[in-house]
Amino acid sequence: MKLHKQKKTPFTKSFCMISLIMIAALIGLGIKEYTSRKAQLEAHFLSYCESTANRLGTILTTPLWNFEIERLKVIAGVEMQEKQLIQSISIFEKTVASDKQMLFCITKDESGQLINCKNNQNCTNTEKTRKLIKNDIHIGMLKICFSQETINQQQQSLLQEMLVNMIFLVVIVIAGLFMASRSLIN
Repeated sequence: MKLHKQKKTPFTKSFCMISLIMIAALIGLGIKEYTSRKAQLEAHFLSYCESTANRLGTILTTPLWNFEIERLKVIAGVEMQEKQLIQSISIFEKTVASDKQMLFCITKDESGQLINCKNNQNCTNTEKTRKLIKNDIHIGMLKICFSQETINQQQQSLLQEMLVNMIFLVVIVIAGLFMASRSLIN
C-alpha cells in the first residue's frame, strides 16, 4: 500500500511559520523573564549581605570595646544559627602590633553545626568586612562570609520553573494553532 503524500499548501506553510514565530517569541520571553528574576534574586542577596554586615557591625562594637569575648561569640553564634546564608563570622581586634589579630572565628560544618575555627577562613563566596569603631576609635574588624548555596538552589528551581512554563505554553500554542487550522480547513 502506497502512502499518499500530502502537498504542502500555502496554508500549511503559513501555519508552520506562525508556529515557529510564536515558539521563538515564547522562548525569548522566557529567557528575558529568567534573567530578570535571576538579577532580582542576586540584588536581594547582595542587599541582605550589606544589611547583615551593617547590623552586626553595629551590634558587635560595644562587646568588643568592653572586651566581652563570650558575648561576641554568643551574638555571632545566634546570628549564624538563624541564617542559612552565613558561612562564617570572624572578629579581629586592632592592636598596637597588628591591625588584625583574630579573636575568634565561627563557621559551620557539613551538618550545619557551629564550630570554632583555628584560623581565618578563606571565603570562596561573597565576603563583607566592616570596621568596628567606637568613639571614633578603630577597635577591630568584622568579616562575614556568605554562602551562595541557597541562592544557587533558588536559581536552579527558578530555571526549572521557567522551563516547565515555557514547555507548557509551547504545547498550548501549538495545540491551539492546530485546532484553529483544523476548524478553518473543515
